[in-house]
Amino acid sequence: MATNITFGNGEGAIYVGWRHNSFRRNRELANKLKIEFNPSKCHPEYVLFSIFKKLFTKNHKKITMLDIAWDVAVYKDSIIVKAKTGREENRLNGSRYWGTPGSNGRLKIYDKKKEREKVGVKINQPLLTRIEYTWKMNKGISIESLDEISIKPSEFYDLYLVNFKQNNEKQLSKQKQAKILSMVYAIQQGWFQLKDFSRTAQEHIKKALECHSKLPLDQSIQESMKTIKKISCFIFKYFNTH
Repeated sequence: MATNITFGNGEGAIYVGWRHNSFRRNRELANKLKIEFNPSKCHPEYVLFSIFKKLFTKNHKKITMLDIAWDVAVYKDSIIVKAKTGREENRLNGSRYWGTPGSNGRLKIYDKKKEREKVGVKINQPLLTRIEYTWKMNKGISIESLDEISIKPSEFYDLYLVNFKQNNEKQLSKQKQAKILSMVYAIQQGWFQLKDFSRTAQEHIKKALECHSKLPLDQSIQESMKTIKKISCFIFKYFNTH
């Protein structure tokens, strides 16, 4: 039997899921407890944490997944993603996805301003786009090993901030420039994906993208690792997980 319970609402909610050892669909998941929450949105003195601390102090705990997010003040479809591993883009209700939920290297891009204002939270800027990247390790790692892991979105994707007013193909004829820009625009709108074009066209598109700004996600993660480790250390210390 599998059971899921959610405490609270919105980003401050805490998700708890567990499967009894009689749940035989997947033996690896049997008799395991999973708690998911955003540490920046919920207070550690929440009653659930106190119960968890009392019941599971001596149990071994590891980090198995990190969802890393960036907020950028740009139109979401001005970000063009070049997937390196054959993952296709999927669009649903205005959000853009690569990879399946909970998989390593999953990428999601959506309108954060629209999402927040839908629930009554005022965003005092005209544009706000959220980029979410998932790092996952099935076996999990200890808090001490956080410094040793390498999280590089560039292994899966290159993200370009495209400005169509910028023209760096001046050596080409106006006709060829228009053709390449039309192909880039078709990718931006989700009408076609890079793989849908011929090899020659793909090379022209890649060259055109390289002329635009690339979002430095790898560097941003490296700069944030100290904060990630600090938060993780606090949580592990709170739960006495030495």
